[in-house]
Amino acid sequence: KFYLPKYNTNNTPFYNAYGVVGWFPRIKPSSEGRVKFYVPYTGLQELKLHIEGMTSSGNFVSQIATVSLN
Repeated sequence: KFYLPKYNTNNTPFYNAYGVVGWFPRIKPSSEGRVKFYVPYTGLQELKLHIEGMTSSGNFVSQIATVSLN
């Protein structure tokens, strides 16, 4: 089971490299290809998402995307 580690701060090189705010193992896109999920407020201006999964045709997906939270 996933749990959110309690970090003393999110303003360190360690957190920037390894910090975790969520894990969503069963997200399925809508018919328009969109997904919706919520992450806890961290005060950060952007998040780096590690997106991994499998398409309906069996192809693997692995992508890193940076998302602005402004």
